[in-house]
Amino acid sequence: MVYVMNGDAIKMKSLKKQKGLSLIELMVAMVLGVLLLMALTTLFITANESSKRRSTSENLDEVARQVMERLNYDLHEAGYLDPFSSASAAKSAFDLEDPHVLAIYARQKDNLTGNLKEATTLGKFTNGKVVPLLGCNGEFSGSSRPSLTELATCINTTPQVRQSIQIGYQTVAPDNLKNQEIKNKNKTAPSPSLASKGQEFDSLSGAGRDCIGRKVGDPNGLVVNRYSVRIDNGIGSFGCSSSASTGSEAGGPWQGIIEGVEEMTFRYLITPANNTPAGETVNISESTSGREVLKYLSASKVEEEDLKWASVVGVEVCLIVAVEPMDGTKEASFAKVQPSVPTCARQAGVNAITAEAPFSADKARAGGDSRLYKRYVQVISMPNSLYIP
Repeated sequence: MVYVMNGDAIKMKSLKKQKGLSLIELMVAMVLGVLLLMALTTLFITANESSKRRSTSENLDEVARQVMERLNYDLHEAGYLDPFSSASAAKSAFDLEDPHVLAIYARQKDNLTGNLKEATTLGKFTNGKVVPLLGCNGEFSGSSRPSLTELATCINTTPQVRQSIQIGYQTVAPDNLKNQEIKNKNKTAPSPSLASKGQEFDSLSGAGRDCIGRKVGDPNGLVVNRYSVRIDNGIGSFGCSSSASTGSEAGGPWQGIIEGVEEMTFRYLITPANNTPAGETVNISESTSGREVLKYLSASKVEEEDLKWASVVGVEVCLIVAVEPMDGTKEASFAKVQPSVPTCARQAGVNAITAEAPFSADKARAGGDSRLYKRYVQVISMPNSLYIP
């Protein structure tokens, strides 16, 4: 086989092999590359912003969780009497031979309206000096500390977006029980209500501690915790004061617990009173008191009810929480994403008495405020007020 080498043919083949991309092909490739880079950049920015918002949302949830957990605990304790603490406490809570106690459980209006301060078992035990629950549409008047000797009053009745609530109950195993004989020798707790001595020092056990862990100090183990929101340097904080007073741990003015709570409002769940006339025997099993909720009322409207605060069986809590991103940077995009912020105010104000009553329209964001806002609503029952046979 013979190969003929043609110089011109070899030259042409060489030129074809060395031929590059055309200008149009190069421009198309560059455009595609730029588009791909832009897509990747956009994806990165979106993912980064989404991560920041997610972390901020988790921070919002954590603030709300801590507040709701604290209120949940105290409202579940509201009105509690330790039947092992004294004979008088046991009689106030369980002596159904006493017409007054029977009227309390049945919420018999005609037998209670004469002295509403003692319309609960806790009120009866303390001669009307401490009650399970009181609330204000704004702040309480007088001292920032609640009292164990007289009931608090409110500064005004106009609904505010930062309201106050105070909760009273008897803690388990107060100091005056330490010398009582313990029947079960395996237990070192001063009261059968406690499983162990260690519970007495647990701030969340109800054992002689107030809302921020201070010793109660009262010889009967009574405590009143008052919760509210205050603004400092433009930042809202949830906190409390209490009636606790023991030496160096004396309960003092309001103390903040957690920042980020801008609004806190309450509506109170009202159960019907029993209309059995005074002097007639009350049939608790036929009473609907404690078994149904008629309406949701503001603090000022509760005062207009026949049994006032003795008719409350639960509390609706509304919070507006606002926080900066977890990394502490100012995220201007929050103001763009959320130009207006939610509120706990209701359209009907104090006349919003249904569970579904709509909230007022979102309000304009304050200038320079870059925080993310979120509204939380939870209904908390008061088991010690549900007198169900």
